Amino acid sequence: LADTYFNEGKFAWTSNPTGFVGSSLDKIYRWDLENQDFPEKGEMSFHDYIVQKDLEKLTKEKKQGLGTKH
Repeated sequence: LADTYFNEGKFAWTSNPTGFVGSSLDKIYRWDLENQDFPEKGEMSFHDYIVQKDLEKLTKEKKQGLGTKH
């Protein structure tokens, strides 16, 4: 998923079941997420868990924030 680029505006999170769907060129991709795949998420929703992990990654890369001051 991290190495796949999707067409702008052609991807979305789904619910019931929780998953991710996106299109790239002429292909459609779908990933279904299950609790057993991410036991460390605990009681968080998948969305909250993924946002938390993204923020951790951005913080490590020093990319978190609204931009630079001028």
